[in-house]
Amino acid sequence: INNSVFIHLTKIIQKMFIIVNFYIIYTYSNLKSVHKLIYKHSYKKINIALSNNQIIEKNL
Repeated sequence: INNSVFIHLTKIIQKMFIIVNFYIIYTYSNLKSVHKLIYKHSYKKINIALSNNQIIEKNL
């Protein structure tokens, strides 16, 4: 519940969405929703809230 994934939309993905259309919600993203997802709801696998780029840079 409440998971998000960014997917590059291709013809194959569009055909797959037709099959699972009743089980998922999909839409085009805008800057506001992407910002909210990344900064308010993003967690690393050890459940540390992402507050800045330092956490990400340490793991690259």
